[in-house]
Amino acid sequence: MSDAHDPMTMLYDPTFELGTAVLFNEPLLYFLPAEAEDKMVEIKNVGDPRGNYGQLECMWSPLTADGDPMYNAEGDICCSEDLVPDIADPADLLGKSWCYKLEIFGISKLPVIAAKCYCQYIFDGQTYTTEVIDQHTDHPRWDYSCIHRVEEVTQDFIDRLQTNSMNIHVYVSPYIAQPPDDKINTQNPIIAKNMGFTAGHDVNTENELLRQKVALLEKENANLKEQLKKLTGGVKAAIGEAKAKDAAINGK
Repeated sequence: MSDAHDPMTMLYDPTFELGTAVLFNEPLLYFLPAEAEDKMVEIKNVGDPRGNYGQLECMWSPLTADGDPMYNAEGDICCSEDLVPDIADPADLLGKSWCYKLEIFGISKLPVIAAKCYCQYIFDGQTYTTEVIDQHTDHPRWDYSCIHRVEEVTQDFIDRLQTNSMNIHVYVSPYIAQPPDDKINTQNPIIAKNMGFTAGHDVNTENELLRQKVALLEKENANLKEQLKKLTGGVKAAIGEAKAKDAAINGK
């Protein structure tokens, strides 16, 4: 069996969605500094909501209209205070520009050792994807960052941030620590037994008998084709003779 069709490869090589980190983005309407406790977001799985699927470390940081940071690591203003909008009500944003940087640093406490891992999310109708990490680890790191900008804020944009959460989907491909040494073939006693052979030391004998049977069937098939060819030729000749007699008698 080829490697591409090997069940272990088909089962573990494709990536699948392990879980989702849910972000509530309404605070992004107020250009407030990121809180340290908000950086770690638990990864949930719909099929097992009580399970522990790790924590995603990510952070939204407000930027000025020129794309410069508004706050430093300590949460203090590091730009001109005039560049920090004073938003008491989201409606104050209408018609103004909005700019934030999203950073996805990594994941800790994954329940599996991942051969491959990446994150994907949708923001403002567009899909964004991190690079694919190929490290065989349960704590992949990306240091991904993307600046999201809206030149003119609309009421629809405000409504989406207020009412809709943003899902960051985590995809993994599990690492196989001890893959099977043997390949799937008729030399494997278990497979031979399930195929109707006598499993054990006589598998090679069974295969040789099977090859002999196949050769015999191919020979019989060739003989049948030759007989059919002769029979078809005889029928065509008989039809030709009948047509000739009919023409001689009836003048057609």
